[in-house]
Parts: sequence; structure tokens; C-alpha cells
Amino acid sequence: MILATCSEMRKAFLRNTKAASALQGSHETCRGLLVFYGVECGLKYLLMTENGYKDTAKVGKRYTHDLLTMIRELRLAPSELTPTPQGAVPPKTVSCLMQYSTRKTLDFSELHQAWRYGIDIEEPTQLQILVILDHLKFSLTTRIEGRRRD
Repeated sequence: MILATCSEMRKAFLRNTKAASALQGSHETCRGLLVFYGVECGLKYLLMTENGYKDTAKVGKRYTHDLLTMIRELRLAPSELTPTPQGAVPPKTVSCLMQYSTRKTLDFSELHQAWRYGIDIEEPTQLQILVILDHLKFSLTTRIEGRRRD
């Protein structure tokens, strides 16, 4: 596993989410992948700063790509997850269309693999996931930019 510092995780969050924003309205699979990885970096950055970790040694192995566990541990409010007043919790599993498998669902933490390998996520589920990830990106940006620079 490659170790990254807090400032590198912060930079990765900002770069990935900026690149994802540039793809808004097109290339939803590529945008989903970038925003997923950006949100993952932002969540890990917040966990690192909250716990005084200097690098990803402890958060990388523990959380891998499990955004839901990181969201729970950071105690993010439902309103930070979706723009609706009551908020929403991201689904634990997602319906997908895999051609060479009888498996029809993915864990939320596996979304990046589906997008990376070109596996289609059923609509409207993909749109709902992108709305959650985009709003989470916005909430994380507010939290991260409110912190001092490392």
C-alpha cells in the first residue's frame, strides 16, 4: 500500500473532485469514478486530521474504499449527504447489469470497480448515487476548506 500524507489526501480530494466537476453532464461513468475517489480521499483526510494521523497507514487498510463506514465514523449529518431537507443515507447495495455473472448487486464500496470496468449501474440508481456523491463532495469541500492547511 502506498502511504500518502494529510496534505496529499487533501490535494487528491480537490483535484479529483475538480476533474469530476469538469465532466458534469457527460461521461457519467468517468465522472462517477472521479467523484467516488475524490470523496474517498476527502473522508480519509478528515479521519486523518481528526485522529492526528500523519499518513494513510491506519486509514488505508482499515477503510479501503468503504465510504459508508467512513461516513458513519465521521458522524456526517444526513443533510450532508443529499440536498433534500431530510437527507438520505447512501444505499448499502446497488443494482447493476453484469453480463458474465448471476450477481445483480454490488456493495456501495464496489462502485468504483463497476465504473472502472464499464459495468452498467441501473438507472435511476446511478443518477441517485451521483447526486449523493456530488452533495457529499460539496459538504466535504465546505468542511475541508474550513480547516487550516496542513
